[in-house]
Amino acid sequence: MVFKKITFWAQVNAETGFFKLSQEKPSKYKSNTSFYKGRGLIQLTGNLNKDGTAYSVPGPYEKYGKYLADNGYLKNEEEGIFISDPDLISKDLHYAIDSAGWEWEVFKRVSKWEDKDYDSAKIKEVKAWKRERFSKGLDQSLNRLALVMEESGEEENYFWLQSKILNGYSPDHKDKPDPHGWEKRKEGLRKLKTWFKYDKAVCRGEKELKLDTGNRAPWINIAWEEYNKYKGLIEKQSPLKEKISIYFNENIFEGYENYLNDEPQPLDYESKARPIK
Repeated sequence: MVFKKITFWAQVNAETGFFKLSQEKPSKYKSNTSFYKGRGLIQLTGNLNKDGTAYSVPGPYEKYGKYLADNGYLKNEEEGIFISDPDLISKDLHYAIDSAGWEWEVFKRVSKWEDKDYDSAKIKEVKAWKRERFSKGLDQSLNRLALVMEESGEEENYFWLQSKILNGYSPDHKDKPDPHGWEKRKEGLRKLKTWFKYDKAVCRGEKELKLDTGNRAPWINIAWEEYNKYKGLIEKQSPLKEKISIYFNENIFEGYENYLNDEPQPLDYESKARPIK
């Protein structure tokens, strides 16, 4: 699970310029001047028109709206809001993040690269190469591809594929050219693994992470001890229930006993957040 988050943020880092941008910045690419240019955390982008001159076909913008409406997150009559106002993806924080999650798990997938009757000999040869090179990642979402990276022992190979699928993998390309901003993506992945103190053996439960408590405030050590003692319990179960009562009695938090024994009471935020009796 941790590695899914690490790879997601590594890609977001590259797509947003270290979380500075919510849409494409001015560049030489035709998508930048298009109505459906890249927006959101991982740059939701429309489709090229028939002339190949601009990304003027809503494509993913339309499909994202339909997905939200089909699943009850938008009213049916609102499913076209991103077609008429694509800037919602870059200006509304919820949609900037949510659209990225939709692309990450639902929309963008690795192809199976199955041969078609109309494929040229060259395309069939490229597809065969891809099926062999990326055999463990076929038909996977970008999110699930992170697990393939972690479990296959071929981290860079499948991170390259994830990046390529995210940016667009042309039918006639093999391992060149590299994904846009490839070096930056690799650097982001490396840094995030360091920041998260990622250790594959810990994630698999093969060893425990040793916490460095030498430079931490004393209260963090106490909190960690309490966590280990009471983890897995809900607040109305013993002995956690009794510990919470002691804590709130010592802190004169009136009314908490009523909460433990009855239904939760509404909070009065104007009187130091004490439950109303």
